[in-house]
This record gives sequence, C-alpha cells and structure tokens, in this order.
Amino acid sequence: MIKKTVENIKISPNLTKNTKREITKTKSIVPSASKPLITWLTSAVTCLIVLIMSGLGFSNTENYPQWHLPKEAKMRLGKGGIRNIQFSPDGTRLAVGSSMGVWIYDVQTGNEISLLPSMLGEITYSPNGRFIAACGEDPLSSLGGSSLENGVALWDIAKRSEVPVKEPLKEILPAASILRFSIDSKTLIFLSKSRDTIYRVDVETGETTTTKMEERPGHIHLERYALTEDKIAIGSDDGKIQLWDMNTGNQLATFRKIGREFRLRDYYMEYFNTTNRALTLKFSANGTHLATGNLDTTVQIWDTTTTEESLLLQ
Repeated sequence: MIKKTVENIKISPNLTKNTKREITKTKSIVPSASKPLITWLTSAVTCLIVLIMSGLGFSNTENYPQWHLPKEAKMRLGKGGIRNIQFSPDGTRLAVGSSMGVWIYDVQTGNEISLLPSMLGEITYSPNGRFIAACGEDPLSSLGGSSLENGVALWDIAKRSEVPVKEPLKEILPAASILRFSIDSKTLIFLSKSRDTIYRVDVETGETTTTKMEERPGHIHLERYALTEDKIAIGSDDGKIQLWDMNTGNQLATFRKIGREFRLRDYYMEYFNTTNRALTLKFSANGTHLATGNLDTTVQIWDTTTTEESLLLQ
C-alpha cells in the first residue's frame, strides 16, 4: 500500500537518489483487519515524511546558486562569508574573498575555476593578471603576531600554486595593513600590521627584503593608508596626514599636522566634539596627487610634491 501511494505522488526532481532508491525497496504492506487504524496511520506518516524530504530536507545542493535568486540576477557567487571582491585586470575573472579562501570565477559563465585556500583579508591582482595576493588577518591582535595570525599569501594563478616566500627571519610572511604590486608585476609591496616594517617580495623567487620605518604614535585600527611603489600616505586618528618613503622608511612630508575640531551628530541626534580625520586615502595613478575623504564629509586633494592642498570639495 505504501509503495502504491508513493508511486501516485509526483516526486520532486530535487529528491536525492538515495531517497528514491530506498523508496523503491519498500515492500507492500497488507492491511490487517484487526489493526486497520495502525496500518493507515503508518501509511499517512510515511507519505508525510516522503513529501517533507522531497520538498525540504534532501533537496539537491548542486543547484544552490539558483535558490531564491531574484529574477534580475544572473547568478550567485561565493561560498562562505564574503569579505571582498576584485576583478582581474582583463575583466574575465572575478576573485571573491571569503572566510574559506579566494574563489576564482569566470565572469561570462559564472563557473568556478579554482579555490585558493589560506587567502584571507583584502585581495589584489598583479597588473599582468598572473598573480594574486591577500593581506591576511589576525583575529586576536590589531598588530598581528598572535598564534592565529594568517599572513600575506601570494599565488601564481596560472600554475594554481602558492609562491613559497623566503622571509628573512621567519618561515611565513606577517599579515599586512595594505599591499600592492609594482607596475611591472615583479614585486609585491606591503606594510606589515605591526606598522613598522615595509616588505618587498620577488614574485618569481620568493626572495624578501625589509625596510624599517621610523617610529610614530598611533594605532593600526585608527590609521588609514594609501600606497604607491615608493611612497605611503598615512592618516592618523588625530587628523595628521603624512607622506613616507617606502625605500628608506623615513618621513618625507606632512600634509596636515592635526585635524580641526568640529561638532558631529551621533545616532541619537546629539552633537559632540570630535577631531576631523581622513577615513580613506587614494593616490592618483602617477602618484602626484593624494585625495583624502574626511570625517567632516569634505574631500581634500593634495599635491605630493609641494604638500599643498590643491582642491577642497565640500
């Protein structure tokens, strides 16, 4: 009877093969005249379980990218919590940084090309598209160095292999506050989370050189950065904006010594005094100008040669 009932039900195509196989093995049960209620109750419960499995519990997970997908959307990408995304220089690939690593997708088809494990934090492509690097992260310390630190990872996409780096003092690289590739794609450049060391990694050999920066006050979680091949701009929590030499680690100039005080309104619509500071910094492509987006909603553009403010957007 159960088998007959099941055969009359239109089984969802998402029902797993294992479930279907078990259903076909079910033997017919002849109703007992002495216990008709128990027989019918058994049949009803079995049918209910089959319906639940077909609609909910055992649906085919291979089709998960299409679950509840809005009509306007083409596809759903990524597995794990999404951290950041980055297009390849030629626009044919999309790197999706997640809590599992970095997934590489074909932009046209949405197909997964590869998963690069152990890559966490902000990601960036080399200009030639051959390499990809991630900043890493440390969930226990804003300065890095804890037992749970995941350092900078560098992958050769064409070979689908991680580039073995040769760090002068340790076997692995530390996590980075900010990183980028050189224009010729031969060098990976980054500032460590400890805020005091500049690293340069040869992407072909893995050879690493370091430069110590001059000491400065401040905290990593309250600093903002912009990076070129030879300069780094640092915005501090007191509003100071400085320019540093990446080759020597010395300070070059100060754009702003301290941020002005102004009144800011909080979520409760109450005003309080605070210091204006840079929330984001970006260099122009040729490095001759630096733009800073500030807490007071203004944008300043600075000449990196004269350190003078060349434009204020309000």
